[in-house]
Amino acid sequence: MKLKRSLVCVTILGIVLVGCHKETTKEKNQVASKATQQKTMTKVQNDVNEMIDKDYKYVIKNMGIPYNTIYYIKNKNLKESNAMQDINTSSYMTLVYPKYTGNNELDGSALYININKNKVVNVETNSFSSQSIITVDENYDIMIEKNDNEKSAVSLEEYKNIDLGEYIGVEESRINEIVGNANYDLTAYNYEGNRVVKSYRLKKDNKVLEKEILTISIVDNKIKSIKTIESDKFVKIIKGALLE
Repeated sequence: MKLKRSLVCVTILGIVLVGCHKETTKEKNQVASKATQQKTMTKVQNDVNEMIDKDYKYVIKNMGIPYNTIYYIKNKNLKESNAMQDINTSSYMTLVYPKYTGNNELDGSALYININKNKVVNVETNSFSSQSIITVDENYDIMIEKNDNEKSAVSLEEYKNIDLGEYIGVEESRINEIVGNANYDLTAYNYEGNRVVKSYRLKKDNKVLEKEILTISIVDNKIKSIKTIESDKFVKIIKGALLE
């Protein structure tokens, strides 16, 4: 599971991933429409300079929310961060935008926009499938994957009926007994890959909660802790779990 090796991190069905950014209401209103996104994507494909040196907000405004986001973070930057917005402006990240055919079907490729310290440094087109590979640079200590396309959530009512103590120290493979069919919204790894934190959306009365998430910490493939936290405390949780 070492992150020195290549990790499968993009799936068509949205089973996995990526980036973690919460926009303000104003910023959400500035997200590109589908038509604008496709128009901008075509322009960028023809001339990558359309995006080079632009900042994160510019990309979101013109390209829309990515399918997923991958963050590569140094320990120093994580220690100095208190929220995902801090990580957005200080880390290296890759935003993934799948391409669609005229029938709105995936065409098997995607636009990968690489941002370093809030500036676009590279744009390229690569394959996009369940076998897409991301290689973690040895210069980074932490990787965070956020699935911006993920909408599933864990039922808070069902979660509260689970004896969580029964799962502390058990194999990670039993996580589904806690979260059911929900896919994780975000996952963070240390470089060695032996420490992992996964977060899941929560829902109550079929409505996704905005300010509360479920986190599960894993060490050496065994569940170490299970807790619900305020969503803006996620960075604090991964600092404690991955930097200790």
